[in-house]
Amino acid sequence: MKFSLSHDCAEFVCSLGYEGLPEPVVAGGRRPIIDTVACMLAGAREPVAEKILRFALKERVPQGVTVIGTDCRLPAGSAGLVTATMAHAVDYDDVLTSTRSHPSAVLVPTVLAVGQELKKSGRDVIVAYLAGLEIIDKLGSLTAFAQYARGWHTTGTIGVLGAAAAAAKLMDLPPEQVRTALGIAASTAGGLRRNFGTMTKPLHCGLTVQSGIMAAMLAADGFTAADDVFPGEDGYWATLADSVALSETPPFGAPFAVISPGLYLKRYPCCFATHRAIDAVLNIRRRHAPVDPARVRTVTCRAPKGSFLALIHEFAHTGLEGKFCMQYAVAAGLLDGRVTLRSFTDDMVQRPEMQALMNKITKVEDPDLPVVDAEGVDRRFTEVKVEMADGEIFAERVDRPKGSVDVPLSDEEIGEKFLDCSTGVLPGKRAHAALSMLAGLENLEDLSGLMDNLSSAR
Repeated sequence: MKFSLSHDCAEFVCSLGYEGLPEPVVAGGRRPIIDTVACMLAGAREPVAEKILRFALKERVPQGVTVIGTDCRLPAGSAGLVTATMAHAVDYDDVLTSTRSHPSAVLVPTVLAVGQELKKSGRDVIVAYLAGLEIIDKLGSLTAFAQYARGWHTTGTIGVLGAAAAAAKLMDLPPEQVRTALGIAASTAGGLRRNFGTMTKPLHCGLTVQSGIMAAMLAADGFTAADDVFPGEDGYWATLADSVALSETPPFGAPFAVISPGLYLKRYPCCFATHRAIDAVLNIRRRHAPVDPARVRTVTCRAPKGSFLALIHEFAHTGLEGKFCMQYAVAAGLLDGRVTLRSFTDDMVQRPEMQALMNKITKVEDPDLPVVDAEGVDRRFTEVKVEMADGEIFAERVDRPKGSVDVPLSDEEIGEKFLDCSTGVLPGKRAHAALSMLAGLENLEDLSGLMDNLSSAR
């Protein structure tokens, strides 16, 4: 049989089962689900959540899917639109460096919405999540950097393939319909980096989930699409970025992406490209005592070429802009000694001392240093140099920030993040109950109790 990537993707998705999955893989799927639900709860408080929910409630249904962090129910696609937008609203959700994307903000809303609607078990949800992540990782690693460089937000362009695969897995679609779902999803791929720092960036995740679920539902109903949407001058690869020539299937599950390259679960609620610098300035404060910002002459953040593509704002005026502004992230770390959810309000950004400090900070990409070397190894780092008015210099370099595969967040730290994000959204007792159920997700026969605890309905 002639090689077909869509065919082999579908065969992998359909064949993946819970039995035989190693415990580290199961845990690797469970942890980002907990982390992403936390991000949904934090995002439920954001203005963008209110606006997208108001739009979606035009089709509110009593027996629909729980919209996490609210007392509303919607059809699965609309619930996914809202909860995925929430999941990415504060930019606290995880990162897959091989694809420069936020996979769980797409996959977790998909598997929870479809899983609840179809009364699937926790094990089913974990398997669907893993299947979707494999599609995102293995296909995205072939083209993500080229797509990103062209201005695409790969969370949308690649994530929609994973969302469609995860939804199709939960719907028990046969291989030919999974291929169709991938074909439909590929035609909905989108999202522009130009919209970073606005409400439209998290909307990319919402639209991606809605499209992925729609693709699976249409495929189940006999809708048609290209049998293999990837090759050719008019196919997915060539249209969105550089053409990719393949003669064999990517190594799905060998290893699973949750093991290698692994997911980066965020310690700070802002763009991943700032995290090394934030760690560096916080290390400087710890090692040299608080730095008087009035005495700072300059701060320089240096990294390999391409490290700062997502940081499209050179100066922040709002909290949203601050999430994609190296100058603000570093200034917040230096001035406040911490970077939290509360750092990214407009009031915090607009403090006179913060505005003054941002003007002293620059970021520099070294053109002689690649982000990824010839062997495909991620070589990113950030070096922060703080020069004081008296000539004293403090410098710190961070290669692997807290939350990365090499320096992971512990289960306890993920739990603390969950409870912090749930504050003001869920009653404390319900938040603790939801966290406990998520920690044993593979033991749940269905999602009803979990989703009830994640609802703000009294």
